[in-house]
Amino acid sequence: RAQLQKQMTQLWGKISEVDKLNNMLTDAQLSLRQKNRALLAANATLRQQSEMLKELAYLDSLTNLPNRRWMEEHLEKKIRDERTANQHFHVIYVDFDHFKRINDQLGHQGGDEALHYLGQRLQASIHPADAVGRLGGDEFLILVNRHLPCQDMERYMAEIRENVGSELVVRGHSFVFSASLGSASFPEDGLEVKQLINVADSRMYENKPADTRDQAVNE
Repeated sequence: RAQLQKQMTQLWGKISEVDKLNNMLTDAQLSLRQKNRALLAANATLRQQSEMLKELAYLDSLTNLPNRRWMEEHLEKKIRDERTANQHFHVIYVDFDHFKRINDQLGHQGGDEALHYLGQRLQASIHPADAVGRLGGDEFLILVNRHLPCQDMERYMAEIRENVGSELVVRGHSFVFSASLGSASFPEDGLEVKQLINVADSRMYENKPADTRDQAVNE
């Protein structure tokens, strides 16, 4: 009997140790689940922050439009896709005439406000299928994601000029803006991003009023 009692005592001791191990395992599993949830939440936050940083990298903070980097990369992709599909599209280079006068009269902060409003006007003026971004200064680029015959393109640019040319009040001062536009077509005017932008830029300059050309060169 003494031997049996000893064995029972040892058995209960082992059962107690197993219970302790099970409790430790349960605690460890609970801690691991909590850490996994925290890790998943941290990863989600990192992905969200990464997306935000990516958006900021392609966003013009002044106008909230795509910036030059986005426009050029998107245009590069467009060229690859349309070259394979044998499709046509266009770009329109936009430059606002006499904009330096705004900076001279209202300072750069006033000029920045004007650019913000003008960017909004351009965005509201284009076709829903198209995209507009700011290249820098008062220069913008419109990506026309469809083929337009020459007359339709001229009509489209005239509508844009008219829409952005209405009165704009900045810091209590009234301005009437005019814009010079030039277009280039893929693949007729170039097969590379820089070619298309340069052709559109040159045609925009040719369309500028004579009294703004020297100013454009000096700026």
